[in-house]
Amino acid sequence: DGVEVGGDHELRSGEDGMLNVVVVMKSITHKVLQMPKHNMTVPTFLNLYSVPLVLGEMLDAALNICEKSCQALCFVLDLLIDLLTTKENTFSTEPDTNGRIYEHLLVGMSPNSRRNLMGMSPPSGAEQKSILPGRTMIMGTHRIEALLRSRYPKLTIILRGDLACNSGKHIPGHVSARVGSTRLRVTEFFVACLRHGGEETQSILCKLNVPMLLWELFRSNPLCSMLHCVISNSVVDCFKHGTDISRKSWMEGNLIPNLLQCWDEVYSSPDGWSSGIRGHVIKMMDTIATFVASFPAEQMSSIDPELREKIQALCDGELGHARGLEALPLGGEVPHSSVKTNSDDEEFADVLDMEDLIEGLARQESEPIQRYSKYLLTPEQVPDIDTPIDSQDAHQGFVPLTSLDGPPERLIAGLNETAAEVAVPEASRSNPDYMEDEQLSAGNYLEPTSQPPPGPAEDRMETTGLSSAEKLP
Repeated sequence: DGVEVGGDHELRSGEDGMLNVVVVMKSITHKVLQMPKHNMTVPTFLNLYSVPLVLGEMLDAALNICEKSCQALCFVLDLLIDLLTTKENTFSTEPDTNGRIYEHLLVGMSPNSRRNLMGMSPPSGAEQKSILPGRTMIMGTHRIEALLRSRYPKLTIILRGDLACNSGKHIPGHVSARVGSTRLRVTEFFVACLRHGGEETQSILCKLNVPMLLWELFRSNPLCSMLHCVISNSVVDCFKHGTDISRKSWMEGNLIPNLLQCWDEVYSSPDGWSSGIRGHVIKMMDTIATFVASFPAEQMSSIDPELREKIQALCDGELGHARGLEALPLGGEVPHSSVKTNSDDEEFADVLDMEDLIEGLARQESEPIQRYSKYLLTPEQVPDIDTPIDSQDAHQGFVPLTSLDGPPERLIAGLNETAAEVAVPEASRSNPDYMEDEQLSAGNYLEPTSQPPPGPAEDRMETTGLSSAEKLP
């Protein structure tokens, strides 16, 4: 069953076998969850929500070998996360499509009415607690949650990182510095339990200080953006769409004081650099402030008045400013362009419309060609559009056009001269080995050359000085 593992070959074989089992179980479960929607009886031996014992055995086997390899544990946790959070286990409110012919009858009905319609027995008390008010579930997860509760302590040890340090014991409040894929998957598992778990699950997670551990993990890994997204999204989702139980779990973990302290730290960087978690802190703080503002007056006493004052001060100050920037395109930042026009100090990006420019160049109109010629000028020293550019300016990097006014043919000729000047550096011109054909090719960008077309391949080989052995037969 994967508990005793010998060499590396057996270890890899066990991991591959666990992955295959997880993939098959996921596929079967998603099919099984469609059956009650069509008034079909689910076979008990295929229903992991009713008979989850095999899940406990798989998790125990993965935990027993996690000191040697954690791949199997990641596979099992991925299956458990899917069972707790899959949308296949909810009644959709979308229009009736793809053969879901009964869902429109079930939307809006109470859970008991749905079960009566589908011929299912009424839910037990524990199962009723696992059904979240805003998420009508087809299969209750209470049996899976009960199976997992006894495994939570071992998983919290992994979350602290003690197994990776081979210490065999953990220090309260200590979180290892490195995350890794295994701890990230354990984090996702606990986030799913906090979001979708019932009252007993939430109570045990609070006793194990899981919310506080997640926060310490968030703070001690400033460069792990994937971890930041998982935890910050969990907090935002909990306070926007979660239950009172899940919010209570985070509140008892001192989320608001810790978040306020973190806010002061990320906004008081001495070197002026923005912290990597600053965006996530703003997102969580915005959600918490909105939640506190809509808190019922009779329950407001559960939040420390000093904390409420600090949150209100943030809303009037830095958080309010951040909200205003978030409402603007690109956060209120306009991309800076160093290329300026010679009039009205406009940014060149506002003047150079590429679609109109391409069409104008194709029609050889004067105005688009003049605009494109200005684009080739050095940004720091843009001359007046009506002033000819002298030879001294050309050596300083200006386009050597005789004039920017005149017919398109004259401007094109000037641009050809520019291309030749740019393509041929001074050192190359003074080099006696610089080929004349290279000088000619450097200026042939916008108009055809007057050189005769190349002759046959044999003639070209004669001019290059190939030996008779190198020539083509």
